[in-house]
Amino acid sequence: MPIKFFAAPSRYIQCNGEIENLSHFVSCYGKRFFAVADQFVLNLLSDKMEASFMIANLDIDFEEFKEEITSDEILRLLELFHENAWDAVIGIGGGKTLDAAKVIASKAGVPVIVIPTIASTNAASSAGSVIYNAKGEFESVYRSASNPNLVFVDVDIIAKAPVRMLVAGIGDAIAAFYEARACRASNADNLLKGKSTNTAFALVEQCDRILMADGLQAKISVENQVVNEALENVVEAILFLSGVGFESNGLSLAHAVAKGFTTVPGSEDYYHGELVAFGTFVQLILEQAPDYELRKVFAFMKSVGLPTSLENLGQGGIAKEELDRVSEIIANVPSTLNMPFEVRASDIANALLAAGDFGNEG
Repeated sequence: MPIKFFAAPSRYIQCNGEIENLSHFVSCYGKRFFAVADQFVLNLLSDKMEASFMIANLDIDFEEFKEEITSDEILRLLELFHENAWDAVIGIGGGKTLDAAKVIASKAGVPVIVIPTIASTNAASSAGSVIYNAKGEFESVYRSASNPNLVFVDVDIIAKAPVRMLVAGIGDAIAAFYEARACRASNADNLLKGKSTNTAFALVEQCDRILMADGLQAKISVENQVVNEALENVVEAILFLSGVGFESNGLSLAHAVAKGFTTVPGSEDYYHGELVAFGTFVQLILEQAPDYELRKVFAFMKSVGLPTSLENLGQGGIAKEELDRVSEIIANVPSTLNMPFEVRASDIANALLAAGDFGNEG
């Protein structure tokens, strides 16, 4: 019998307006905390959080994350941690900040608490951290020894973030079901080097149902900076269901497309989740998905503002040589092999072009 693996955070807490009471939820992890934070967080929350920790007789020291998760930035933060020997690491901010915190905590052998202030990716609940080079191009994935000890989500903060961030998160999450389905069909391993469980697949099925039912309304709620049930459902789908789901089921072509496009000039103007969403649509075209499914996904992505064509990514005039180059890169990303059939670079190039054609015909 194959070995099945399932991984998830030890605790997931989702609330509304409780960030100032964070000390109550993290006291079980130590007395002294190293908080790696975005500049936005430092300006908005550091004073309130320091006051809360002081009342609880806990110490918290903040360090600004320098925007890109590179090997040099990880080394800088890790050296700072070793100089001070904190009890635990707290990552507060966007996906790259959270990924950096996970790497630091794993290398230092201490607990990690991740606090997403945006829901632009599904990275919060996973053990993986994507490392980039100084140009912002994908370099590698670092896998921590375990998933975060605590994922703490204050939906009120996410509701006040730019709406494009939530839309990008929806784009990252929408891939989870379709990539999991491809991995099941090909009997591929998940990111834990084992087979997926029924529980893991049920999570991404529920994720897909929530996104389709509540995604547009959640976007509208963020446009108005209010929290409602739709937003709470979608935030959970992005940060927990999809985050646990992609790791415990596996990745396929959608994420390979996103990785390939990080090498294309101009891609730096688009978020990871936007590239993954386009990759999802490309994957469905390559799979020759039923027309009703293509139209359902296409209509949903259009409704929330996700890209469905090269034109939507600013690549409408991409040269054939560049198209062939990126298609070759995508074909050689390891997760492409998780498709249930052979995928050639020429097939990918045709599917990249066909995505826009589908929209024009529809």
